[in-house]
Amino acid sequence: MEPFGLSIDIGVNKKKLPSILVYRKLLGRIRARVPEMGKHWASPDTLLKAEYFGLKFDLIFGQIKRPVARFYRWKRDGWKLRRNWGNPWTSGDHWFVLNSFVPVPAFFFSLYFKIKDKYPGLYLGFKTYRVDWISNPTHNWTGPEDENKKFLAPSATARINLWA
Repeated sequence: MEPFGLSIDIGVNKKKLPSILVYRKLLGRIRARVPEMGKHWASPDTLLKAEYFGLKFDLIFGQIKRPVARFYRWKRDGWKLRRNWGNPWTSGDHWFVLNSFVPVPAFFFSLYFKIKDKYPGLYLGFKTYRVDWISNPTHNWTGPEDENKKFLAPSATARINLWA
């Protein structure tokens, strides 16, 4: 089952005018969207990234599938924690796969603002991703039947620059 839901975006455009949008969930979007200048309504395909400030909240319904790293292999290296193996998404070095066989309700929240040419911000919740040759090239934690399906994965981060 493909994830679906509702997005609520609050953003400020290039002319520093605020806008609030409520629309069907757009997959793969972290930053809030605003309509083009001078338009009061826009299709989701023509929305632009909010320029000066963005707040996004999504209510999502979908299946969860995510490889979980082997936490017992972490080592202390000076002030840093270091992994012995590679990325659990692509290397096959995962402890187990977090998997919901039935669709579950989830959320996604992001907040960012503009400082010079950077967009510092944070996000928390369940991101959507598609199983393909990048996320799982060897099918070591999914089967070939999951190819090109979309799933939810829990995620949280604070970044100096939110790109998507």
